[in-house]
Amino acid sequence: MKKIYLLILVLALVLCGGKFAPEAYAKDVSVATAQAKNVAGQKQKAGEAVENDNNAENAAEEFDFKKISQSLDEIENQLKNNDFSRQSLEKNTTYLTETELKIENEIRKLEKDQAYAQDALAAFGEKTTDDGEEDKSIAEMREKYSAAVNGYKNKLIEANLLKAEVARVSALVGEARSRVLIGNLVAEKNALIVPKTFFKAVGDAAMFFWKIAVSPVEWYQSLNDNARGELYSKGWYVFLILGLALCFGLLVRRFIINRWGYRRTDDQPRYWQKVVVAIVTALAYGVIPSLLIGGCLAWEITNKDLIESRFGRVLASMFFQALLITLTCAAARVVLAPWNGRWRLFNISDARAERVFRAVTFSIILWGICAYLLHIAQFFDPTDALILLLSVVFDAAKAFVIIMIAVSVFGDIKSKAEDVADQEAESVINTDDDDGGSINTGVRVILFSTLFALATFSVSLFGYPDLASFIFNRFFATIILFGLFVVVRKVVSDVLCRSIVFWVRTFKMRKRLLSKVDFLMSLLITPILVLCLVYLLLRLWGVPASFMTYGIKKFVFGFKVGGINISLIAILTGLFVFLVSITLVRLFRRRLSDNLLTRINMDEGIKHSLVSGVSFIGFIISVVLAVSAMGVDLSNLAVIAGALSVGIGFGLQDIIKNLVSGIIILFERPFKVGDWVILGGEEGKIKQINIRSTELETWTKRSVIIPNATLISSSLVNLTHGNNWQRQSITVGVSYDADVDKVTELLIECARANRKVAKVPAPVVVFKDFGASSLDFELRYHVSDVRVDFMASSEIRYAILKRFREEGIEIAYPQLDIHQR
Repeated sequence: MKKIYLLILVLALVLCGGKFAPEAYAKDVSVATAQAKNVAGQKQKAGEAVENDNNAENAAEEFDFKKISQSLDEIENQLKNNDFSRQSLEKNTTYLTETELKIENEIRKLEKDQAYAQDALAAFGEKTTDDGEEDKSIAEMREKYSAAVNGYKNKLIEANLLKAEVARVSALVGEARSRVLIGNLVAEKNALIVPKTFFKAVGDAAMFFWKIAVSPVEWYQSLNDNARGELYSKGWYVFLILGLALCFGLLVRRFIINRWGYRRTDDQPRYWQKVVVAIVTALAYGVIPSLLIGGCLAWEITNKDLIESRFGRVLASMFFQALLITLTCAAARVVLAPWNGRWRLFNISDARAERVFRAVTFSIILWGICAYLLHIAQFFDPTDALILLLSVVFDAAKAFVIIMIAVSVFGDIKSKAEDVADQEAESVINTDDDDGGSINTGVRVILFSTLFALATFSVSLFGYPDLASFIFNRFFATIILFGLFVVVRKVVSDVLCRSIVFWVRTFKMRKRLLSKVDFLMSLLITPILVLCLVYLLLRLWGVPASFMTYGIKKFVFGFKVGGINISLIAILTGLFVFLVSITLVRLFRRRLSDNLLTRINMDEGIKHSLVSGVSFIGFIISVVLAVSAMGVDLSNLAVIAGALSVGIGFGLQDIIKNLVSGIIILFERPFKVGDWVILGGEEGKIKQINIRSTELETWTKRSVIIPNATLISSSLVNLTHGNNWQRQSITVGVSYDADVDKVTELLIECARANRKVAKVPAPVVVFKDFGASSLDFELRYHVSDVRVDFMASSEIRYAILKRFREEGIEIAYPQLDIHQR
């Protein structure tokens, strides 16, 4: 418990310490206080204070406003004269972002220094000398602090103006960057749909493929006799390298798959295990092709005549593109796992996974071939028409890939029997069905993907291949990023779940508590992953990195809204302080209720009221500490209270009413926990009194939550207020032939025989009335605790019935005498 108190003390000191003025301001205030007591020693201390203030002014002057203004003028002149490039715009954007952050830091520093100087000036107070003249040293200090305040004010004006100028120039640079980016993408070229351009491109393409076909012959003819002899003599060297690479690759692949690859198991593997096995298996599938292709590249590099020729560059590009295709197909195979459903990273059926894998493999090969042709075209002095044709063909391949993958993922998968049944059903015409059915989600996705692919391809076909390639490439990268996001999120969630088992087994912690921690961690990690995904997507689609960096810095380190600085760090700090404070309050509450108050002979209701009051006060303190940690100035509580009053007047009046009523109940204590009350037709025991509401437990063990305002404003019957005594009564009707004295004696005997009935006051019998069919008696008695002795009346009735039957006394029932004339 001492450690808890010590932690509270340290937390309070840390939070309060941030509100104290710095050393210079403390010296200023101490000087101002000493002046009122000792005028003789004023000069020396005043000199120290002014020296500190002058140091602050010199530190502020280190920020060169004039130099920044000149730089802004230079950037603006470049924009007006169109004397800029994409690289210079990126450089200017970075400079403007850093400059704006520096200006904001300088503004915060100047505001802080101005506030300190203003407080020091206010410490001198008004002129109070009798002769109307102020002491010379105090007057000098007052004048110097006034000058310092005015100097800070002027610098703040200059800094704010410079900040506005930086924002204006940043907007101009952003517009220029957008024009450069969009201008490159929408630069119009010759449309391939024009017959003249199309036929010229086809002719250039035929010549291009002819040059590729004859490039080996040209290379061979360019070799001299020695080079040809060396080529023949070292031919076995190539096969030796490939053989060694194949053998080594087989050994490595078998070792990796047997050690870390797919394993047969009856248990469902964890998701992180699936990811690890997928990575290792992808390496195993790609090791043999990588070694073979690497061996070919190594042989080609050693042949100087081959690598410097056009055919050698074409061959090297082919090897490199084949390596990329092989590795990408291996990655697709381990992700979809068409023949290993237990290790599949996405939850799809085996048949769909196999179909998607075939479509993805074909798409990767088609993409690689088109990219290879577009890449090697630069080695053959291509014409603009040839580049246009290859770009449009590449875009057509991308559009076809989008449609094919969409159909494989979202299309229906049916067996042969189902296909036959569908064909028979289609042959039957149903004349009663006029609705036509509804389009499911898969068909809508396929339709949208087809329209998107065709529309983007048409952009390329009509003369904008760069824009179409930009859209297609970013679209595929977006799909890959979403897939990575899903995988990473599932891995993180799985690791958190596994960590719960570790903490439970190692430290014997409660699983319920760890489940809450796991939920909070997931609640924090998921937004972080989403923010990372959004950042990557925006960066992918052309949003400047400097712009996003600036936005992130503003969001994290703070921005002003109406004079209030909003910062993510400050908010997280406040939440952390609130959680720590409220945790400490709960620990203290538990310590108070379970340990300290148990040693005191105190009523349970008073104990509960005391504990509830401590919780309420601790909650308020936690809120104040959290608000203070967020950097909110507590001196503006009047403004905050005014704003809250408006909200209370409109929507919070019921909540505030219940809170105030809860405080009144805790202090006035019209009832306490354990009291038996009747309210609005509900009767039961007060189970818990909270700040906003009170919980009532009825006979049937139902919990009735009653707002505290209702308890204060309504009439309430407290059966145990002050004491737990209660008078109960039982009404009995006997026949007119019964002996009334005997009846009275038996009733008192039954009451006294019950141990729940109090001896004092003694039970009494009242002859109430002559009824229509009976003589009515009422037995009155008292019980000491209504919460325990509620069964007394039932037990007494059993006893009365038994004794009356033994003594032959008849309990009357309604009778009707009929007289016939």
